[in-house]
Amino acid sequence: MKQRNSIKKLGSLYLLACLILLSGFSPFAVAQAAPDSPIYQVVFDPEDGSSYHNWHKASIPEGGRITDQPADPQKEGFIFEGWAYAYDENDTPVLWNFAADAVSENTTLWAVWGKACQIVFDPEDGTGYSDWYKVTIPAGGKITDPPADPQKEGFVFEGWAYAYDENGTPVLWNFETDAVSENTTLWAVWENGTIVAFDPDDGKATYPDFYKAVVKPGHKVTDIPADPQREGYVFEGWAYAYDENGNPLLWDFNRPAGEKNMTLWASWTKEDNGNHAGIGNGTAGADNNSAGTIQDKTDTTSKNPATGKEGNYFLGFLAVLGVLSFGALALLKHQR
Repeated sequence: MKQRNSIKKLGSLYLLACLILLSGFSPFAVAQAAPDSPIYQVVFDPEDGSSYHNWHKASIPEGGRITDQPADPQKEGFIFEGWAYAYDENDTPVLWNFAADAVSENTTLWAVWGKACQIVFDPEDGTGYSDWYKVTIPAGGKITDPPADPQKEGFVFEGWAYAYDENGTPVLWNFETDAVSENTTLWAVWENGTIVAFDPDDGKATYPDFYKAVVKPGHKVTDIPADPQREGYVFEGWAYAYDENGNPLLWDFNRPAGEKNMTLWASWTKEDNGNHAGIGNGTAGADNNSAGTIQDKTDTTSKNPATGKEGNYFLGFLAVLGVLSFGALALLKHQR
């Protein structure tokens, strides 16, 4: 009995030990537990004149990375370059690397601002300043996103100028090499052009609808519309005059345009429909087709085996078959 009780006690102790282990409790837990990591405060100073109370703040555990950062601040006339935490030996701000740098103490990061230059594009077309294209570029940078070339009727756009040379000739900005150093206004340079209008001569379009190209005098016309379409006609080309016989003279697009505006008109040749009697839609052809159709409808030999020569053969076959059947029946009756 005592041995049985001892076994029961040992079993209970074993069960209790298992429960303690499963619960995660350890008598050495207090001694082995590491102290809580300290929490540091990271403050973001936008350097825009705002007060400390409005600065963004984040609480980061020691050794952690800053994942709670504010949106990039804005400051008129400047470009935000990043958040700094110290200066190097050249007194240049050292920017915080949010992907790699870890927090080890309370830290204040401040915004680093670079000089910004505003570039304004004056299209010289009578529009107001508020409508001009504007872009902000860091000092020393290049203009990488200029506007699309402007349009001005009767003129050819030459480029964007920023100054005049000693002869009063506009100096064009070179977007590949020129760097920005200050606020700058670039203005469009225009040259008188030759207007080449294309008249489709279709009886519908009027001059305001004509396709128009502006060409520098002495240059080829390279901006050409697609060939027009006109029902019943074949487009031959673009004419500019008539010869002594009244035939249109077609413009050679390899020759340069003059200084005067000009209109080219579409030269058309009437389409040859290729109508011939007895073929397709001719009257004789229609009669022949009708006769053939009637003939086909009356040729019913194969559909009515009871008429014509083939019908006679069929009736004879039936008669012979009837005689043979009658004879066979009579013979059977006689044998009985």
